[in-house]
This record gives sequence, structure tokens and C-alpha cells, in this order.
Amino acid sequence: MRSHKWSKPSDLCPRRIDPRHHCPVETPFPAQKTLKNQPPSYTAAQIAAALGITAAAVRMRLAGVVASGEKSVRGQAAKTFALDTLPQGIRDELAAMARERGVKTVDALLSDPPSPWQPPVPWTALSQPIRERAKKLCAALSPALARQHQLSGPDLIAFAQAQYRQHFNRELDADKLRYILDRATKRDNGFKQWIRPELFLDDADFKSASTLSPSTASTTPESEISKELTEALSDIQDKYAPSSLDRRCLFAAAFRHMETADRDGQQSGCKQRLIQWLHTNVPGLCALNRGGDPFYSLRRIFNRKYKQWLSLGRPHVLPPDLRANNSRAGYKHAQCDALITAHAARLRGERGRKGNLDLAIKFLSEKKEICPECAKRYAAGRLTAAARRRLTPNALQVASTKGAHEVRKIAPTHHCQWDTEPGDRFVIDDMTTNELSWDQVDGQVISGQAQLLFTEDEFSSYPLPFFMYYGPPTARTILKELHLVFTHVGLPHLELLTERGVFAARKISGQRGIQHHTDFRELDAALQTMFRFEAAPDELIQRARQMDLGLRDPAFRLSIKQARSPQAKTVERSFYELQKSASRLPGFAGFNQRNEQSKAMQDFDRRVKIGKEHPGNEYLHISALRKNYEAIFEEIKHRPVNGKRHRGLSPHDLWAAAVSEKPLRKLPLEIEALMLTHSLPDKEVPAKGIAIRFNKDETHFYFNGVTGPLVGRRVAVRVNYDIPDFIYIEHPETRQLMKVERALTLRTTATPEEIAKVNRARREHVTGALGQIGNVKNLFTAHVIRDAEHSPADLQSGAQIIADKEEHQRKQGEETRQRKQAAKVAAILGTTAPGANISPARALESLELEREALAELEREQNEKGQP
Repeated sequence: MRSHKWSKPSDLCPRRIDPRHHCPVETPFPAQKTLKNQPPSYTAAQIAAALGITAAAVRMRLAGVVASGEKSVRGQAAKTFALDTLPQGIRDELAAMARERGVKTVDALLSDPPSPWQPPVPWTALSQPIRERAKKLCAALSPALARQHQLSGPDLIAFAQAQYRQHFNRELDADKLRYILDRATKRDNGFKQWIRPELFLDDADFKSASTLSPSTASTTPESEISKELTEALSDIQDKYAPSSLDRRCLFAAAFRHMETADRDGQQSGCKQRLIQWLHTNVPGLCALNRGGDPFYSLRRIFNRKYKQWLSLGRPHVLPPDLRANNSRAGYKHAQCDALITAHAARLRGERGRKGNLDLAIKFLSEKKEICPECAKRYAAGRLTAAARRRLTPNALQVASTKGAHEVRKIAPTHHCQWDTEPGDRFVIDDMTTNELSWDQVDGQVISGQAQLLFTEDEFSSYPLPFFMYYGPPTARTILKELHLVFTHVGLPHLELLTERGVFAARKISGQRGIQHHTDFRELDAALQTMFRFEAAPDELIQRARQMDLGLRDPAFRLSIKQARSPQAKTVERSFYELQKSASRLPGFAGFNQRNEQSKAMQDFDRRVKIGKEHPGNEYLHISALRKNYEAIFEEIKHRPVNGKRHRGLSPHDLWAAAVSEKPLRKLPLEIEALMLTHSLPDKEVPAKGIAIRFNKDETHFYFNGVTGPLVGRRVAVRVNYDIPDFIYIEHPETRQLMKVERALTLRTTATPEEIAKVNRARREHVTGALGQIGNVKNLFTAHVIRDAEHSPADLQSGAQIIADKEEHQRKQGEETRQRKQAAKVAAILGTTAPGANISPARALESLELEREALAELEREQNEKGQP
């Protein structure tokens, strides 16, 4: 086993869950035990909790202060500071805070950590518009508060303004925004609970009575409640789930109390106060309400039951409510009902979903396929509402008549599995950017929407390195993205989740033709049974490699699973967050470019296509777009998420904690080099050489002394489509890789223009040279490499590929240097530079001979000119 490779983990603070807010909060530091002759000292977190600010802000202010000592906090050493060593400004603030809270000394203030801030009015007592605005403000500004110590002041305000504009579609003054951020920070009191919407409530919401819900508008003194109503309330055992008898007795006592109060001429508004009293003391009276304000729901129930109580002669106890059981059993005939429902599902009804029930009854009655009694009862216009609901086919029954595709569209989908941990599953998907960008290739300016291949961790939604380029997604570009992730991060513990389409190509998911008749799930099960993800004999590996396995090759030990629906991929949500944040970038053409692109953008796009304007006037360069995407992903990975997976933590926190405990598995360098090549398991060696097709316009031929004895035989070939200068063939007997270089004999008659055209087509097809690789800053990785999991033959093949690739890169670098030198010599001599189809060494040699000849000619002319 090779040595472990660790990156330095971030300082993770142990967290606990506050049951009052269901979000993680940092555990307050306990009071420090001091000696008799030693003055008490406190940590930065204790000082921050007393001042109501973050610990990072206190550490920044104490940067130049010498610590008084150290103490162990949760197993880590933390610096402590005595009160005398603190700056005068911090001491004044602590003294003012102690006076404000009514604490005698500053030591008592620091020793007693505060509790989370609570609004003076309960959150449920506020009206719905007030709560919705606070939630919206929390979603807009919580990312900025989480990064307040990572960005400078102007950058933080600019970031907060952009987030506010994105959520509210309007601008907010910087001073007002700074006031809101400071108020939320002070209310948070150092707990870092930025996802609490209570922190963003206005002070006016607590003072104005008009903003409160009607449920808190009035109260009823206990002295005004009758003894009978009080006894009925005391008989209820569970105030949140009263029984049917409790509800009937309580309402009857409330009605008698209300009539007694009206008869005695008490103050007006008795009914309103009585409903408020019932709502406060028995919350379960309106527990069955679905939506709306509970106070108004209880008032409707009160009015309905009061009318029923009057109609029954004011009984002592209301009778049971028979509204739910007052319908009598209707006519049913199971055999005919099944025929009608099945036939209605095959007919097109309203919007093609519910079927056509009336037409089905008419057709079956005319054909006499249902009994006369059903034909008479179910005649057109005589169908009851209950019968129509019973006979109407549901959406699944209608879809079943249209095929399996329609059933899959509306049937329950396979969603994500949350029984895993961060690092268990990676999700990869492609997305077309909504921003138009441009680039320059071979002197030609190209513009349009770039393609983004993005990978993330499924559980934590932690963004991993991405790949951006122009063109549609292909198997080669997907392999580049996966190789980038596996090289920088590592392999997932369980599997890689992809979608179908191009991700199901044989270069990635393996060959699944009709001749094999093996589904990808069965192939996974077969490979796991055969190899058990451990080093296997070469005979078994060669037997499996008789078919094209792609990334399912046993050498990689990678399990691939394809998602059945978009709901099964967490990356779709990440794309939504990315598109919202990127909508402020230049060149944004709308979330639906065809329908949302403005007329000005359409006119500019038209002028760019006809060559009258440079795209750089409005669009970003693809490298600038990549940098903006990196910044957006950096912000997303540090954004706290309030859900059952994150529970207030950011994706970075979940990822760092999981990977530090369980490192990811990383492939050896030899196996990573093997992953970049594609295997063609059954390739014939013809007399004119091995033909490898790179695209529809370009085919290369490979032959040398090694391929001659193998003419007419079938061999396994490995190709690296990024380096078409050579391939590898596997000897049928020895299984050894042999290098075969490309033959350029067919290009001798080609003109330089044709050669340049072919090279340009190859560069357009091999998009790796034009792609933009993006990474996430401060990528937290921890991985381990195990050589024992891979066979010696695979390791030897990968080592040979690495050596040949390094030699090829060295030769290309030498040719590039010679070509530049030849161009300089040609410029000095005043001749044309050598073309791309001429060897740079021979061109440099000819230029040197030409320079020597010119120097000799000049010397002879000078000698003849002498007297």
C-alpha cells in the first residue's frame, strides 16, 4: 500500500442541534476554572458571545494582543485573554453590555453565556405577509452573513446587494442593507444561526398591532369565563387532540356562556373574545383545517355549530356530527363498472387525461356489453356525482393504454437515496450555459453557448472540478471530466450516477449490443460476482475484456449507475442554483433563450453572426466565464442549507467532516493513464495497416514492423484520441502492449491548405484542447492508493503508456522550439517560415545552409568590390 496523501482539514467545531430551531448551533464554552492567585481569562468565543458578534470578528481585533494562556476546549487548545490585556475598546463594550443586561461585573457576563435571541412576539403570532417577507430576506442575505469574514466590506455589500436584487427584483440602498446585516448579526449573538428568519424581522413588526394575526388581537380575562365552561375545559385531557365528546360538550358550554353574557348586557365583542379564548386554550379545535388562518377556521366552525345548537333546541350536549356519514350506499355493479372504466380510459377526454366516461357508457350501451340495469341507471345526464367519481379512470389507468413511456412519465419515480454518507456517490450531468461567450481558435472568432460538464457529491452537493467547452457532449469529453475528478478528488466509495443518452455510450458504460443482450444492471452484478472488487487473475480479466467495458473495466473498480428520471439526480437542483446566481453575468440570454432573449440581444447576436460586430463587446470570454463559475461554485459550497441532509451546515462542512474520517480511494498513476485510452477489443489487422477512424472526415493508418506478422489476425487496440500520433496493440499470445506510430504516407500529395483543414477539423472534434477546466478553490481531499487491487499486467501497461506519453510530449516540445527558431531565422533572412507539414529540424537545417550561402555570396561580393 502506498503512503496516504492528506490535505489539511479545515477547523471544524463540534456542533449540537438546538431543538427550539432545529438548526445546528455552536456549543457555548464552559466557564474557565481559575486558580486563586490567577486572574480569570476567557477565550475569543466567550468574548464574542457576550458582545453578540462572531468569534472570527473578535480574533481579528485581538490579532496583536498576546494571549494570557491556553485551555483545552473540545480537545483542542484555545488561547485565553485576561480582561487587563484586552484593548480598551473591547473592555468598554463589555462594560456597556453588562450594564444593559443588568449584570454586576464583566466577569459574570463572560461566565454566563447568553441563549439564542427570541423575538418579543412569537413567530406564529405574526401575520403571514410579515413571515413571508422575513423568510425571503433570510434566503437573500444569509449567504452574505456566512461570508462576512471572508470578503472585504465593499465586496460584502456588493454581494449582498446582488443577492437582494435577485430575490426581490429591486435595488436596496447600501446603508439600509448594512443596517439589516448588523441587526441580524447582533440578534444572532454569536450562534451563527443565519438561517433563522426571526433575525430579519423589522422592529416595527413587534410594535404595530395591525401586523399581528387576528388570533392575538384580543384576549378574554379568566374572570369573565363561566364556571361551566371552565369545568368543560378541565375535562379535556389532550388540548391538542380533543375527542368528539369533548368538542361537543365544550361547544355547548361556550354557546350557553355567550347567550348568558348577551342577556346580562355585558360589553360588546363577547363572541370574538370567546373564539379567541377557545383558540388559545384548545388549539386542537381547528387541527383538521387545511391551510388558511386557524382563527378564521375556528370562527367558521363556531358559527356552523351554533346554528345547529339553536335548531336542536339548545341541548346540554351537541349530538354527534353525522355530516361525514349521511350518504346512503349508491347503486354499484362491479362487472359493468370495470368495463366502463377500462373503455373510458381508451377514449380521449378533457385534456386527454381523464378519459371520456359519457362516450364510453353510450358506446357500451349501444353494443349491449353492459347489463340493462346499468344502461338505464348510467344513461347520459343521469349519472350521480358519486358514480362519476367512482367510474372515472385515473391518470395511471389512462396512461397504461398509451404505453410504458406514458406510465413512466406519471408513475412514481426513483428519487435519491439518503442512506449514504458524503463521498459514497458522485453525480455527473451536462448543462448548456445560459450566458453567451466567445473564444478564438486558429485565428477565427467563435461565439455561442458553452457546454458544462459538472460533477458533485450526491449527499452533500459539494461541487467538484468541472469541464467547459464548445460543442455537444461526447463520450471523449465526459471521459476528460471524469478523469479530472478522479485525478484531483478520487473515486466514490459506492458508485457513479449518470443519466442516459450520451452517458450510456460504450466508451463509458460498456458495450451492450443485441449480440450480448446484457443490461447494464446485470453487467454490474456479473462483474461484482466475478471480481468482487479485488485483484483477479489475468485470465478472468482477459475473458471479460473480450467485450468493450468502458469505465466498467475491472482495472478501475468503478460501479456506474444510470438515473431513471431527473428527480433522481441532485445535480439538477445545483444547476438551478447556478443559473440563478449566473443570471447577473454579461451575455445572459434568459433561462429560455428562444423565448426570453431581449430584442437588443437578438440584434447583437445577428450582427455577430454576419461579422459586423465583435462578440467581446457584450459577451464574456470563455476563460472569464469559467472564472465566474468558479466563484459561484465557491459561494454555493459555503452556503448553509436547512434540510434533512445538511441541517444548517454548508456542503463544505459535510464533505470535510466525512472525507477526513473516510478517505477516498485514488487510482495509481499507471491506472489513471490507462483510463485515458479507449480499448477496441476486436480489431482486424489488414494489409494496408490498422485504420482508426477519429471522425467522419479523418481516418489514420498505423503500421510498422510489429503489425506485419499479425496481418489477417484480430487484436485488441488501445487508442488515446487526444494523441493520434501512435496507438497500442496487444499481442494475441503474450498480451504485451506494442507501440505503433501513425503513417503519414497518404498525406504526401495533400496541399498545405488541405492539411490545415484536416488539422482544424481534428482540433474541433478533439475538444480537450479547446476546453476550460474549472476547479473549486481549497478543495478538501483525502485519498489512499492501493496497488494490491490492480493486476500487475494493468500496472505494467499503464507504466508503458506514461513513458510513451512523456517521450511524445518531449518530442513535441523540441519540435515547437525548433519551429520557433526556424521562424526567427526566416524572418531575419526575409523568407517565408516553414509550413506545418515540413519537419522543423530539416527546415532549420535548410535555413542554416541558406544563411551560410548568403554570407558566402556577400563575402565574395565584398572581395570583388575591393581595389
